[in-house]
Amino acid sequence: MKRYKKTCYVVYWDSATLPTLYMGIHMVTHTKPSLLIQGKSITANRKTLYHLPSHVTEVFSEDELFREIQKITETNPDATFTFYVNDLRNHRIEYFLMNNGIDQSRFQGVLITDGTASYTRFDQRYNKETGGTQWNNDLQLVKSLVAKPYTIEKKDYNAFCVPPYLYSNYVFWLAWPELVDTIVPEIASDFQKNPEARARYYKIDLYAYAQSLLPVYKNTYVKMFGLDKKWQLSDQTTLDNKTIEEVFNQSPKKKIIILGSHRIENYEQRRNDYIKKTQQKYGKEYDYFYKPHPASPIQDVPSDIDVLPHLIPTEIIYTLYADNIEYIGGFQSSVFMNLPQMTKKFFYMASSGNDLITPIDKMYDLGLLGQVDFFSQ
Repeated sequence: MKRYKKTCYVVYWDSATLPTLYMGIHMVTHTKPSLLIQGKSITANRKTLYHLPSHVTEVFSEDELFREIQKITETNPDATFTFYVNDLRNHRIEYFLMNNGIDQSRFQGVLITDGTASYTRFDQRYNKETGGTQWNNDLQLVKSLVAKPYTIEKKDYNAFCVPPYLYSNYVFWLAWPELVDTIVPEIASDFQKNPEARARYYKIDLYAYAQSLLPVYKNTYVKMFGLDKKWQLSDQTTLDNKTIEEVFNQSPKKKIIILGSHRIENYEQRRNDYIKKTQQKYGKEYDYFYKPHPASPIQDVPSDIDVLPHLIPTEIIYTLYADNIEYIGGFQSSVFMNLPQMTKKFFYMASSGNDLITPIDKMYDLGLLGQVDFFSQ
């Protein structure tokens, strides 16, 4: 993995689950003094990262983070930084660093895909009709913000994909850069004329990234992401005083994880009907697990299916225990954006790729989803 070689300090600014998973995995690959602000948790008052390496210090407000960076520059005026941030909040880099007098020669910005929102916003912003004009406007916008970072407003975050194109000290981590390829002539032409800029948009699959490190760091990740916890029935799970790994190892059978939802009429009944259809299709050779949506309490789940903790991201469960899992499927969600192509998948409330939500439908059309089964109404 390419890293800014001059880095003295690392900053992690987290505001979404997927970037947090990338950041957490990265944290153990170095020992440089680091600052972390968890700008958004999975749900209110809950963290994604439960245990941090000793070189990572957590701060709890943007003001505190600004002051900590200020202290560093006061004691070390030549300090250099690598700043990891959710792509949709990319201008926090300029706000925290450049407003502290740290120019572009002293930092690298690493933008990490937010997930579904990255791809849908790209399509909306750079559409066929107005995308060329918007792109040229965004180039000028980002240049002006870099010149005067204290003028940044929330609306300016929408130009999230531009800094890596303009500046060599930025890179963009995407699981699916194929989804930001564009037919807008102005954008396509700019990238064709500037292949070095295009090369700064990295294809980094979360699962593959973690797998390259797991032999050494798996136990660290289990603790970091809270997977060493023995869950209780009071945690809205059926894992009674057991860890996820212990439950997965109770049986040699491969596992099927069914993803829940929370905004569907007559949800419990429809969910249970789909669970029954799933069990009928795949048979008794699998163990079945239900993964509730974080915003949805478990109610009336069939007694022959285990319920996983709803606050642990499905992506990290899969990443650490992929050898146990054969299928992940259920109601459509952003989780499907974050699973590798090799994962077998199934979708409820869909009879074909035409029934998939955006941008999952585009992934299906491009063959990026791998093996897919559909369960219609």
